[in-house]
Amino acid sequence: MPDLMQDQTMTLPNSDIEDANRILLQLNSAIKNSHLYPPEHPRIRDANISLLKALQDHIAERGEITLRFIENQIILNKTPLCEIGGAASGLIESCLDRQIQSITFSQGLRLEELTEFTKAMTESPEELTDHGGIQEEILSRNVSHISVGKLVAIEQSGESSDGLERRLAREIYKRAFSEAGKAMEEARSGHAIPNTQSITEVINDMIDCLSRSRSALLGLTSARNYDQYTLCHSVNVSILSLALGISISLRRELLERLGIGGLLHDIGKVLIPDSILDKPGKLNREELAIIQQHPINGARILRNTTEMPENAAIVAFEHHINYDLSGYPSLVRRRPLSVYSMTVRIADYYDAMTALRPYRKPMMPADVLKCMPALSGRDFEPRLLSQFVKVLGTYPVGSLVRLDTNELAIVYSVNSGDPERPVVKLIAVNKDRQLIPGEVVDLREQSPGTEQYQRSVIQVLNPISKGMDMMDFL
Repeated sequence: MPDLMQDQTMTLPNSDIEDANRILLQLNSAIKNSHLYPPEHPRIRDANISLLKALQDHIAERGEITLRFIENQIILNKTPLCEIGGAASGLIESCLDRQIQSITFSQGLRLEELTEFTKAMTESPEELTDHGGIQEEILSRNVSHISVGKLVAIEQSGESSDGLERRLAREIYKRAFSEAGKAMEEARSGHAIPNTQSITEVINDMIDCLSRSRSALLGLTSARNYDQYTLCHSVNVSILSLALGISISLRRELLERLGIGGLLHDIGKVLIPDSILDKPGKLNREELAIIQQHPINGARILRNTTEMPENAAIVAFEHHINYDLSGYPSLVRRRPLSVYSMTVRIADYYDAMTALRPYRKPMMPADVLKCMPALSGRDFEPRLLSQFVKVLGTYPVGSLVRLDTNELAIVYSVNSGDPERPVVKLIAVNKDRQLIPGEVVDLREQSPGTEQYQRSVIQVLNPISKGMDMMDFL
C-alpha cells in the first residue's frame, strides 16, 4: 500500500518485492517442471537457468538469500512478505511437507546444484525420510551452496515445538510488560526513560515470535490482568500493531519503530490521577479535558528521551486522532497522519473495546471486528483496517467458542485460507469439575467418507462469565 505511506520508508522497496516475486515464481516453476518432465527435458534446464539468474542477481548484492516458510508466510532474509496464495502457497506446503523451514542459497551457486536440488524436491516426504532427510539427500548429490533448515518437531526436553513457542511467547510478553512498567514508572517520577536498548530488544523478540508463529503471541492479548490494565493494554497494542505491520511487509527497522510506538503510546497517562482513569461513571467536562491531555503529555515525555525513535512521540500524540482528523488533540493545521499512528489507532481501539473497564463491559473480539468496518474512512484508514480484520480472522485467537457438539473450545490459531474454521483447543472437565485444556483439533476436519465437518462454531462466549483465566489455556 505505497500510497498510504507518508514516510516512504514504510514500504518494502519495489526492487525487493520484485526480487522476491521473481525468486518464488522461478523456484516454484523449476520444482514443478522437475515433477512433470523427464530429467533431460529442455524445460527443466530452462526453468533452472531462470531460477539461477533470479538468485544470482540477489546474491550479488547481499551475499546470500534465505527463504523461510512459516504458517502461511514467506520471509525473505529478515523481511516478512505479505501473506500470499496461489503458486507460493503450494510452494510453502511442499516445503513444510518435507520438513523444510528454510532454504539458503549462497555465493558460488551452480546450475548443476540447482538442478539436483529441484530433482530432490520431487521425492516424496517418505522417500526423503528414508534417505535421512532433504539435507542429507542434497549433500549426497554434491550440492554445497544450498542448505536447508529442518522443522524441529520435538525439542530434547520432550516439549513440542508448538509448546516451546507458546512458552517463549509468554516469557516475551512478561518482559514487554516489565519494560513498559519500568518506562512508565520513570516517567511518573519525572525522569527520562533510561534504557531504550532493553525496550528495543524485547520488541525485536516480539517481531521474531510473531514471524515464527503469529498465534502464540497474539493469543496472549486475550489473557488480561485487569489490575494492571494500562500495562497489559500497552503490550497488547504493540503486539497487534506488529502483527498488522508484518502482514503488510514492513522492513525490520520499521517494525521496531512501530512496536516501540505501540508499547509507549499511552505513557502520557502516568500524569493522570487514577481516580479519573478508573472512574466507573461518566467523566465530567473537567475530567475529560484532563484525559485528553495524555497524548500531549506522552509526546513530551518521549521527545525528551534520548535515543527514542522520533515516531514514538508522534504516535503518542496522534493515536486518538481519527483518519478524518477528528478526535483529539486538535491539529493546528490539517496534515496527513503517520502510518505508524494509523496502525496503532486501529490496534488501540480493538484492544480497548475487548477489555473490561470500570465504565463499560467488554465486547467479544469477533463482534468488535464486525463493527469496526462501519468506522472505516472516518476513524480508521480503510486498507489498514481491512488488513487488520484479515490478520485476526473471523474468530481471533484466544476467543472462547461453543461448538455444535456442545463442547467449549479456545481458538488456538487461524486458518488463513478458511477463517470460519480455525484450529481450536477443546476444554475438558476434570474429576473436580474444573475446566482444563483438552486436545487441539482443526475445524476443517471432516467425517470419514462424508463431506460433513466434524465440528463447527455456533456461538462466541465471554470467558469472564465462565470464570476462566485464558493464560491457562493458551
